[in-house]
Amino acid sequence: MLKSAVKRVLDSVRVGGKPVLTDFLRNALRGIRASRRRAQGSKTRARMLAIVAERPLDINIESSNYCAASCVFCPNSKVKRKKTTMDMDLFRKVVDDYVAIGGGAMGICSMQSDVFSDDLLVERVAYLERYDGKLYVYSTTNLIGASKLSDDDLERVLRRLDLLQISLGGTNKADYRQMYGINAFDVVKAQLKRVAGIVRAKGLKVKLGLYFRTAHAAGVAGSDLVKELGDDFAILENRDAFFSWGGIIGAQDLPEGAKLLTVDNRNARVDCAVSSASLSVSVDGSVVGCGCVDWNSQHVVGNVSDHTITEVWTSKPFADFRAAFSSGHIPDLCKDCSLYSPIDDAFAQPALDHYTVTDGLYYLQ
Repeated sequence: MLKSAVKRVLDSVRVGGKPVLTDFLRNALRGIRASRRRAQGSKTRARMLAIVAERPLDINIESSNYCAASCVFCPNSKVKRKKTTMDMDLFRKVVDDYVAIGGGAMGICSMQSDVFSDDLLVERVAYLERYDGKLYVYSTTNLIGASKLSDDDLERVLRRLDLLQISLGGTNKADYRQMYGINAFDVVKAQLKRVAGIVRAKGLKVKLGLYFRTAHAAGVAGSDLVKELGDDFAILENRDAFFSWGGIIGAQDLPEGAKLLTVDNRNARVDCAVSSASLSVSVDGSVVGCGCVDWNSQHVVGNVSDHTITEVWTSKPFADFRAAFSSGHIPDLCKDCSLYSPIDDAFAQPALDHYTVTDGLYYLQ
């Protein structure tokens, strides 16, 4: 009742019919809240920067550089690298190094290849099982290669994953073939149902997310495929606009309806959160400044075959790359990168106020 009485008094003071005291106090409170958020954001940003001064927030291990698809928007089929698989000794070393500095989010083939194209996947998962609780394990896949695994092996992989991001080239055979360059829609659809069935039957914790890559984004939500899959999968992204990956992909590579994203970062002077947060290990142990974009390994900053993760992360070459924007020495592949994310914003989000590295991917909090 007191609150109502105060509101009546405030509303009674009017100028031109407007409750000036009410509006004044409302705006003042908004200003106070905004000021508090800015102050908290500054504290959060400082805390995140203190973490990445010593270690990455997440790592990605390219345990294999094979991929069954030939996506029109992906550089994998255009970049002519020797196809190979990371040996287990190197894989174990990288994992052990990461756990030694506290563990956290760890991707397996989450960027430039497909996790189910790794013939040693089940053996790698078996090794990761010893570090349950210390690693948040995730991957991105087209799911084609999952058809090679037995139900028991697939369950074992899914049981150790915290997040599986499934990339889909549309909702029907024609769209899939157009985007992914392979007639695998029926195989993928069967594997989606198989994965969902195992997760349900075994009560697994893994989060399943769909990432649509299509020239017809507007039709995805109401498609027969999405209806058929039901609530087992969350649609985390529905994309019809694609990156150039440092100029590797052009508009001519994309089908009608799909767009090429164009940006100009040449005048940006705030360092990028991607390279400031993540360390990506290539199949041969080399580390590039940005594993998301540097498919041609133009900016190698170290190698974890003969150095620890901490040594590579704190090395001058990597530090210089992370400071590329603030120093004004921006690599060409960063100048038009649509993934550029200023650390001032990315590291000050409210969801990160109490973030720790074992909480998972910082950008999904």
